Amino acid sequence: MLIQPYNPDWQRQFQLIGEVLFQALKNVEVKIEHIGSTSVPNLAVKPIIDIDIVYQKESDFTEI
Repeated sequence: MLIQPYNPDWQRQFQLIGEVLFQALKNVEVKIEHIGSTSVPNLAVKPIIDIDIVYQKESDFTEI
């Protein structure tokens, strides 16, 4: 995989993916976060959008 210059569209792509995840998990209290190198403005990176799902209760893991 090649390193690519920063692409401001990565933020929009994350938002679209995050909305799908948020809707799929609407019964669980979660926070969807854009993490990893594509979340850092102006950084040349591998173009992989990393996402973290943060939840509060251990019992929510099964639902997720």
